Amino acid sequence: MLNLAAKFVLSWVLMVLPMVQGWLGVYLDEDSEKPKVVEVVPDSPAASAGLKVGDVMMSVDDTATPTRESFIAAIHACDANQRIRLKVVRGGNELLVLAKIGRAHV
Repeated sequence: MLNLAAKFVLSWVLMVLPMVQGWLGVYLDEDSEKPKVVEVVPDSPAASAGLKVGDVMMSVDDTATPTRESFIAAIHACDANQRIRLKVVRGGNELLVLAKIGRAHV
């Protein structure tokens, strides 16, 4: 747990040095350990790639993403405009989906 001074310094650093992370545009099921899509943001890279509610994200390029956290980390590690391959399970079928990462300012 961070003390008050550490929280202040972290807040200051985040304001002064904006972070840019890769962004796909999906919300994941918070009650599932697996990265399962519960919402696709309209006009997002995910929507353009054809991702659907219920899709389970198995990998980003060649990196397995068995958990929500691993999927989020893999997407955030991508650069804006980077093209990626997503292995997705939809309705019991495994699909390969191509997506172009967007930019999220955090």
